[in-house]
Order: sequence, then C-alpha cells, then structure tokens
Amino acid sequence: GFVFDQLADGWDNMYQNLQQFKEREGHCVVPNNHKENGKKLGRWLMLQRKKKKNEKLESLHEEKLVKIGVEYDTLAEQKWESMLQLLIQFRDREGHCHVPRHHKENGQNLGRWLATLEQSKKKGKLDPTHERKLLDAGAILRDKNRDAL
Repeated sequence: GFVFDQLADGWDNMYQNLQQFKEREGHCVVPNNHKENGKKLGRWLMLQRKKKKNEKLESLHEEKLVKIGVEYDTLAEQKWESMLQLLIQFRDREGHCHVPRHHKENGQNLGRWLATLEQSKKKGKLDPTHERKLLDAGAILRDKNRDAL
C-alpha cells in the first residue's frame, strides 16, 4: 500500500497546486513548463490530458479536473477537428473523400494531412478515436500511394 498511497498523495498535491493556480490566474490553462510551488504543474497536467486521451485517467480524477475547469481539447485537438471539418466540406462538395495529396481546402493542405494519417495507420499509431471519426466521415484510409488515383 505504501507506493500506491504515495502516488495518490502525489496526485492530490498536484491537484491542490492546480487549484492554487486557478484561484490566482482565473483559469486552468497551465503552460507546459510552468512550476507551482516548485512542482512541474504544466507537465503533470499534460500527462493527465494524455491519460484521458488514452482512456487511462481514473474517473474520479477526471471528474475533479472537469469540475475545476480543465479542458481536454488542446490546440492540437482543435486543429485536428478543424481539418476533419474541411474533409467533410470536401466530401459534401465532391461526393467522396478521395482527396488528392496536394489538394488544399480553404488554404489548408488537406491531402497531406490525410496522407500523414494514413502513414500513422500503417505504423499502427493512429488514434482509434480519430480513425473512427474519419471512417464515420467516409474516409477510406489506404496505405498505398494516394497519387495512384
């Protein structure tokens, strides 16, 4: 029990640091390199977000973080969602999701984005939630050269 109790105490201590940060700053957007009371609060919060994304964050911890105002949609996730919306826009206009590699949608390189995701899938590193959203949108993730279309 000692190691486990120590970990639990560590989480609660970091949570208290987060509460202190929020009381002072008015939000929970902690810079990644920020330290609170000598503790690496920014890195800790980044780890909590990663655990949430990988569905490994304890539900009690998640509830506490949500209650205090932690947002899990980081900038990278917002960017991903905006690219997905561009894919849906392309699909609605063209009737399919076969985006040429060099195609840009609203100034964003949609083709390259999709090709990068296909590479991630090929390597077994595509986020399952992202893959599900892509499939729901009608994307077919191939692992061969998309210029062959």
